[in-house]
Amino acid sequence: MAGITTFPVRAPQWVLTYRGVNITNDISQMVTSITYLDRLDGASGVLEVTLEDHEKRWQGPWQPVEGDQVNLMIGYSDGPLLPCGDFQIDDLSLDGPPDLFRMGCLAAYITPAMRTANSTGYENQTLTQIAATIASKHGMTMVAADSPQAPAFARITQRQESDLAFLKRLARRHNYEFTIRGTQLVFYARESLESSAPIATISRSDLLRFEFRLKTHRIFKASQVSYFQPEAKLLVTNTATETTDTPTGDTLKLVARCENGPQAALKAESALHAANMVREHATFIAVGATVYAAGSTVTITGFGFNDGTYLIESARHRLEIEAGPPAVVNEAAICELVREVARPVVGAEQVIVPERTMGGDDVALFLNRAPGCYFLVGTRDPARGFDAPHHHPRFDIAEEALMTAATVLADSALRYLM
Repeated sequence: MAGITTFPVRAPQWVLTYRGVNITNDISQMVTSITYLDRLDGASGVLEVTLEDHEKRWQGPWQPVEGDQVNLMIGYSDGPLLPCGDFQIDDLSLDGPPDLFRMGCLAAYITPAMRTANSTGYENQTLTQIAATIASKHGMTMVAADSPQAPAFARITQRQESDLAFLKRLARRHNYEFTIRGTQLVFYARESLESSAPIATISRSDLLRFEFRLKTHRIFKASQVSYFQPEAKLLVTNTATETTDTPTGDTLKLVARCENGPQAALKAESALHAANMVREHATFIAVGATVYAAGSTVTITGFGFNDGTYLIESARHRLEIEAGPPAVVNEAAICELVREVARPVVGAEQVIVPERTMGGDDVALFLNRAPGCYFLVGTRDPARGFDAPHHHPRFDIAEEALMTAATVLADSALRYLM
């Protein structure tokens, strides 16, 4: 007999701590979904935990306090977990029926101080140096990669902006990516991210769903930034040209405040890249993997002209526990009634109690509303070829079994009502 090939099923695993205490085991039977969103473009991570609350615990003694800190790790039991970071509870909601309690959480290190508007000036610093100054101000670790042609700025002014909004503005205008991850302030030149080695190769067989979009509107062949040079009293223009093929010959023209040519060149390249990077866009739904993180690159194959290397702008990790039908629980008195009815129909020796199985069915929902039992009727007849199992292409039944089943069912109902 040939050996049986087994395919192990990976078991999702998650660990949630609340105010430093691991509460995973305490709430595992209540959790219906956990969603972690990791993203670029100046946005921090977001966490949402949804819990079934028919016992009203989360509406009463277990009610969380806004501002309390939680930490999540998520992945599979046979590998390292993805450290999603620390979060603060920001939003609590309840809807139903059934009662579902949701905790919405924001990155814990997005403090009120980081969201408070203030004014200051930075002199003779590169963008990365400015970001490092702000990181140090808030007790954070700086993770950065500068652009090779990153110029120093004689002065950059922050006018009544929060530090978050200020860094986001600098990043967008100069082709950088900025985000907060736990205690880390990440400030990367976008070209450094895009040129990094892909962390995975994704083909059709890896995806549950996919969508590609290719656009031509507001895609440019070149970008021009003009600025006034006070010493020479001239309007100076710097041009950046797209190095790949574009569907149009349009030029994006901007006027900006610049101190010199290198700054104007950087702004021209940044504006061109910001406009053209959305020309090719893809959205995937795949089986979860801890390597999928915003800022990483992946190689896409098997999609024709859409093949290539893509930068992950956002990655949503979702663990969803889908409840099936409840267990089938037969009523002992009804089981005995059906056996008594069946014996004269098929013969006493043909009425047996089979081994228990894990088979589930929506009959369980009926049995939650009324007493009953789940009985099986034999339909095999090997002599006539009726011996294939369910879901087999040759599956068929001895149809006289239908009369047997109908008779036992009807007589059982009549006996119950008598």
